[in-house]
Amino acid sequence: MRQARIRWTRSTSSGAGSTKSLPYVSSPSLYALVRPRDLTRNEIRDEISGGRLVMLSVHRTIRTPAAAPPQRGGHLVLAVGAGPTGVALHNPSGLPGQSQQFTHVPWTGLDRFFAGRGIILGDSEHAAPLS
Repeated sequence: MRQARIRWTRSTSSGAGSTKSLPYVSSPSLYALVRPRDLTRNEIRDEISGGRLVMLSVHRTIRTPAAAPPQRGGHLVLAVGAGPTGVALHNPSGLPGQSQQFTHVPWTGLDRFFAGRGIILGDSEHAAPLS
C-alpha cells in the first residue's frame, strides 16, 4: 500500500481575490483537495460532472430532510451525483432504505444543512497542477 503525501498549493478564493494556501493530498491513484470554506453548489456539480466525488460537511439531521437543523456542518456525507435540481448523497448513518444511499437532496434543502466545506476526491490524472 502506498501512502498519500500532503502538499500545499495556492488557490485564489472566490470573490475577494485574495490568495491562500490549501492542503492538497496526492498519491499515485488518488488526490484530495480540502475546501475549508466557500464551496458552492456549482463547484460541487462541476466536480462531480468531471468524474470526482465531493465529501460535504452537513448537519447530521440531513438523514431526515424535513428536519430543521440547529446549525450547519459537523457530519460528513459523500456527494456521488449532481444535477440541476439537486445532489445525490451517500450517508453511512442515514436511515436504511430511506436516506443512506443515492439519496436525492434538492439544492435548496442542502443549503439548510451544508456548511460550505468539503473535500474534493478524484484520481491523480484529474488533479489540478501544483504551482
